[in-house]
Amino acid sequence: MSIKVKHTICFLAVIFTLLSVNPLFASEIVDNIDEEEEIFDTVEEPAQFPGGQNALNRWISDNLQYPESAKKNDIQGRVIVKFVVEKDGSNTSAEIDRSVDKDLDQEALRIVSIMPKWKPATIWGEPVRSYYKLTVTFRNTNN
Repeated sequence: MSIKVKHTICFLAVIFTLLSVNPLFASEIVDNIDEEEEIFDTVEEPAQFPGGQNALNRWISDNLQYPESAKKNDIQGRVIVKFVVEKDGSNTSAEIDRSVDKDLDQEALRIVSIMPKWKPATIWGEPVRSYYKLTVTFRNTNN
C-alpha cells in the first residue's frame, strides 16, 4: 500500500472519529482543508473572458500600452503570462511563463492585473480554480 493511500485512510479514520464525537469540530477541519483548494490544469469547461476570445483580443488591443523603450529599440514578441482564475472570476498569482523583454513582461503583467472578472472554469458544473496561460503579442507597427 502506498504512503498516499495510508495517509488518506488515516485521515478518513480521524474524520470519522471526530464526526462521531463532535460533528461541528470535524466540519471546521473539512472547511479549512477546502480553503486550500486545488488549482486545476484540466477542467470540463475552461475559464473564459467575458464575451469570449474575440472580446479578450479586443480588450487587450484597447488597453495595451506598448513600452516606449521597446518601441525605440524595436523589441517585439510574445509574452506568455500564467495566472489563476479564481472561483469568483478574479485572477491572481500572475507570473511570466515566457519572457521577451523586462519592459514587455511588465506590461503583460499589468494587462492581466487590470482585467475584468472572468467566467471561472467548471467541473461538474461547479466553479473551480484553474490555471490560464495568456499570450500577449507585442508587434511594433512604427517601422
